[in-house]
This record gives sequence, C-alpha cells and structure tokens, in this order.
Amino acid sequence: MMSLPTILIVEDDVFLHRVLRFIFKEYDLMITTSVFEALPYLETVAALDLVIVDMLMPGLSGIDFMLLVKEKGLDFCPVYVLSEVAEDELIRGILKAGANRFYNKSKDMIKLREDVKRLFTAQQTVVATT
Repeated sequence: MMSLPTILIVEDDVFLHRVLRFIFKEYDLMITTSVFEALPYLETVAALDLVIVDMLMPGLSGIDFMLLVKEKGLDFCPVYVLSEVAEDELIRGILKAGANRFYNKSKDMIKLREDVKRLFTAQQTVVATT
C-alpha cells in the first residue's frame, strides 16, 4: 500500500488552515504557523513531498524560509508560495529564491488544489513505471 503524499504547510492564518485541511483532505498534512515552527519538520521528515509557505508572516517571511532551506541543503521537494500580494517584482523575487510556483490566496486556491493533484499524479506515474 502506498503512503499518502506529505505536505508541510507554513501559514500563520489559522482560518486558512481550515480551508487548506479541507482542500487537501486526501493528503498527509503537517501545518505550522511560522518558519521557526516549520524548520524542525524539514530536518526530521525525509518524506516531504511538497511545502506550501505563506509569503508574509510575522518574524521570518516565505523568502527567508526558502533561503534557510537552501542554506541547510534541504531543498529536496517543490515549494509553492501563497500570498495576498501579487506584485510582479515580489513574484520574481519569490521564484528567484527557489519557489516552484506562486499562488494568490484570494484568487488561486482552486488552481493550487489542481496543481498539487497534478504534481502527485505525475509522481505516482513515475513510481509506477520504474
């Protein structure tokens, strides 16, 4: 039996936690409210399949998170970034810092769900053919 894909979510908005739990109910979720809370998961959980991180949080930001991930050599899975702010310069900075995709929280939640499903379907196809 295959294990469920594991998603680490770093998001300070507790209401959004409920939304994300609902749209990703078929996955194994680890939800944290800050970068500091998320870092131990990166260091101890070898089977992370995806990280979804909020861009703007108190303390360290999503870009800070991605830079720490790179610095520690833990950039082994895709990172998707959520934000209410969708300015072109910010998005370019996020992608340059190592994010694989950017999603606007107020407009792109359905697209996020579809892209995550597509990501894991592609991964299962690769595993099944090897």
